[in-house]
Amino acid sequence: MPRSVGSFSKYMVFFRGNCQAVTMVKLSKEAKQRLQQLFRGGQFATHWSLVPVMIYLGFKRGADPGMSEPTIFSLLRG
Repeated sequence: MPRSVGSFSKYMVFFRGNCQAVTMVKLSKEAKQRLQQLFRGGQFATHWSLVPVMIYLGFKRGADPGMSEPTIFSLLRG
């Protein structure tokens, strides 16, 4: 691993042999809270939309050859 030089030695990123300095941004307390709320909202949306999206894509694609067509009843029946 290459040796880092300068005051950025803690924040050096080595990626495929290239060395890039990464500076840490200082955020205010309000900005941190807004980012946390944004991430929580994204996590909530992902968790609650993933299953309906998968069901929709399954119905849109249809059944494989030799299988019966999917219906709401077959989904509820299991």
